[in-house]
Amino acid sequence: AMRWASLVHVAASVAEMLISGMELVLSVCATRLVRGREITWVRWVGVLVVTLGIILVGVFDTNNVAGGETNDESTVNKQIIGILLILGQSVMSVIQDLTEEVFMQETAFPPPLLVGMEGAYGIVIALILYFPIAPLLGENPSDVASSLSEGNVIGLAIGWTLLVTVTGIFNIAATAVTSSMTRNVWKNMRTLLVWIMGLILFYATGSSELGEGWYIPGSFFILLSYGVMCVGIFIYYG
Repeated sequence: AMRWASLVHVAASVAEMLISGMELVLSVCATRLVRGREITWVRWVGVLVVTLGIILVGVFDTNNVAGGETNDESTVNKQIIGILLILGQSVMSVIQDLTEEVFMQETAFPPPLLVGMEGAYGIVIALILYFPIAPLLGENPSDVASSLSEGNVIGLAIGWTLLVTVTGIFNIAATAVTSSMTRNVWKNMRTLLVWIMGLILFYATGSSELGEGWYIPGSFFILLSYGVMCVGIFIYYG
């Protein structure tokens, strides 16, 4: 929930950079502290470089927003809220990934069963939290319930559920044969796909609600920061 909420305040590409970078750094630290794995000093250098890249992405993006280069309606305060939501999401995601790793590698848990259990618990917890919190955010649960009767909403809901289920099974299976730390390292490559798709959608439709444009010089600063993160990943695996 924190991940999707952050997209209200932060561009999808920037959110992916921050999420993938934070999850990498946090997963390495958690793997060392919880699983007791030895991390070489070269890999720690890579983690430090990735951390520098995360800081640069956050600083440059916030400054660009303050200057009105990416979205005139956004404010620095909203940007900070988005970054804090991303931090919270990253912490919870690393805990989940580490738990999945323990289940998969120590008990040979079937990936589909684990995905189903996560989904069931997620629905129960979400329903418990949704009804008291939704009115505080200005949302009427009855309006949401009535929208579920619309055909396009039902189709999107079913498609989204299937997509999340399939990707969840693949993610957990990848954790079983590698580790949560390795999986979070390769998540950084997903950022490029998100950014490219955002650019294509923006210039194909002209809508900032469906994609994101390339702004000068702000986007170059973000690209430079992402490059620093990639250098850190190269050092980590080199």
